[in-house]
Amino acid sequence: MPNIKPISDLRNYSEVLKEVDMYHRVYLTRNGHGEYGILTMEEVDRLDQYRAAYQLFIKLKNAVKNADKEGGISMSELEKMIDMELGEGNAAHLRRHRSLEERAGDFGGKLGPYEEFEWGEPVGRELL
Repeated sequence: MPNIKPISDLRNYSEVLKEVDMYHRVYLTRNGHGEYGILTMEEVDRLDQYRAAYQLFIKLKNAVKNADKEGGISMSELEKMIDMELGEGNAAHLRRHRSLEERAGDFGGKLGPYEEFEWGEPVGRELL
């Protein structure tokens, strides 16, 4: 059964808020017509999650409909398009996982800060 109260009951708002929980909203009326609803933040968060999921579902549904209408492309065609965009050979290099030795080669064979580093004078919070 919905909890419906006139907006004038907000004069004693602490009593009205005691009646609100995750599964019980309070609806406020003005001149006999529904005007506002009071929800918990937990319920607002859950409604936001439902809204985001619904919007994602609609976008995916539209994407599938467009793909059915316009047709899709194969993975090899997509790879060719990426190669053309990035230059021949660069796209394959970006897609493949690189070994630790290959990554180290990008930094002269060193994977960490092995040299001394001058940090400069301390400023702000690092002074104790």
